[in-house]
Amino acid sequence: MNELDITNTQAIILLLAIGLLFLCLNRIERHKRDFLKQTTETPSKDLNPCYGRYIQLASEKNN
Repeated sequence: MNELDITNTQAIILLLAIGLLFLCLNRIERHKRDFLKQTTETPSKDLNPCYGRYIQLASEKNN
């Protein structure tokens, strides 16, 4: 395995850059999660409550 030959200053800068990247990715994921919570669909009132069962049974026939 190759070693990195970097100075202490370069190592600190690299760690800061990785930390900032991690924080940015974490913020994006949190924003996505909040956005998905807001856009959850409410079930339509005209659907039969057993609709999911029908889909499950139809998929079992094909398998």
